[in-house]
Amino acid sequence: MRKLVGNLGFINGVSICQKRDVAGRGGAVCCHQKDRAAERRDRDARIAKLAIPAMGALLVEPVLSMVDTAFVGQIGTNQLAGVGIASFILKGTTTLFSFFLPISTAMFAGKADMEKQKKLLRSAVGIAFVIGIFGGLVLYLTAGQASSLMAGMSSAASVPYAVSYIGIRSLALPFMVATLIFSGMLRALQDTVTIFKAALASNLLNALLDYVMIFWLYWGVSGAALATTISQIVQSTILATVIARRGYWKLTDMRLGDVLNLTVVREFVGGSVLLLRTASNVFTFMMAGKLAATIGTAQVAAFEVAKQVWSFQVLVTASLHLTTTSVIGKLVSEGNQNEARKFGDRCVELGLYLGIIHTLTVVAFGHWIPTVFTSDPQVIRLGAECLKMSAWAQPATACAFVLEGCFLSLKKYRMMTFNNIIAAVISWIPLGLALYTNSTNMSITFLGINVLLVSRFVIYFFHYFSRTNPLIPYEDEVDQPRVAPGGEA
Repeated sequence: MRKLVGNLGFINGVSICQKRDVAGRGGAVCCHQKDRAAERRDRDARIAKLAIPAMGALLVEPVLSMVDTAFVGQIGTNQLAGVGIASFILKGTTTLFSFFLPISTAMFAGKADMEKQKKLLRSAVGIAFVIGIFGGLVLYLTAGQASSLMAGMSSAASVPYAVSYIGIRSLALPFMVATLIFSGMLRALQDTVTIFKAALASNLLNALLDYVMIFWLYWGVSGAALATTISQIVQSTILATVIARRGYWKLTDMRLGDVLNLTVVREFVGGSVLLLRTASNVFTFMMAGKLAATIGTAQVAAFEVAKQVWSFQVLVTASLHLTTTSVIGKLVSEGNQNEARKFGDRCVELGLYLGIIHTLTVVAFGHWIPTVFTSDPQVIRLGAECLKMSAWAQPATACAFVLEGCFLSLKKYRMMTFNNIIAAVISWIPLGLALYTNSTNMSITFLGINVLLVSRFVIYFFHYFSRTNPLIPYEDEVDQPRVAPGGEA
């Protein structure tokens, strides 16, 4: 345990340094406290430079959904429940494509030649649009059946609103998948600022269009869906334009043969194992949403409010996930194992702090947050209960996301998938029992989600500190003190 805590960086460079004041010849002192403090400041600056813009870009999806939820909640409870059901289905669909982002980042970063990057980008974008068009068509055709299955009899009144919302949002799916490819390219170029700017512009446009289409044009749920669809298309267009100006992309250069680039196909097929990991997570959230929907319309509306807030908090931490993925992978490729481990430990530490802040925020303001989304007293009360249930697992959730970023940078796709499925199966036990017994206990929804996230953290934690982790502990490095000028250790 002492060794484990020492590796974590909570005492890195302080207590170790204080214990190793070794006087050398000529009275030189080999204390590393100042050096280590400077290293930590440099490390924190590097984290902030990448994580802060990445955080803004990551928050665009939950912010878009939260804006829709807040505006639609002012129309009525059935409409809010319909958007909630549609969000479950849309989130499940789009999350299946999320593996394109880390895979494309690694693929573009591994090619230093610009011409090769351009060929890979054309192929990746072509594949993205083909998959997006096919996925959007399937989503549109199955919207009615999927919404009815999720809603059940108790929330049947919300199904028409869910179908309308899904039908319009499905038009943007090809652009959403292409956005993942463009974002991967820019991350490979170490440019997270452009991604943030595009996300911010998209978010502001969505808020403006939501207000106009819902309250001025009175288009209701359809207006909210159209506003989000337009903003997502604009975001993809901005990223494509920036990349084109840098000489990596031209729409006129696209050819049918570009889509069949074998290198891109192999990369995507190799990383497709992450689909199983994603599917297990999506199924857990869909089970929780199904449980809320079977209890009643107010319950599914409350669960949607709590889920939006939870997603916002998680994606704040996910910025550290992306930072570890990009930086640790680069450090390992350079052979700098010690700095990679230190960087990972520091990100885990920061993730823990963020998780604690999230917990304290929900505990303090959980009773007020649902009032931003709805004026229904029952939805506000149930939403506050769900938020409090989600709060206690936030520290473990934050650390799990950061640890996952470390393993993703090491391309431990199979290990991540296998362990995530184990955690998901464990979470299905309370959710499955609640559905089987027709439980009306609303707290079980987030209990199942918390079981998934805490189980994943425990598994990743032991893998990270096991001997199978390629990021070796750096204790050997600190055991050998540096010699100060004018003396020897």
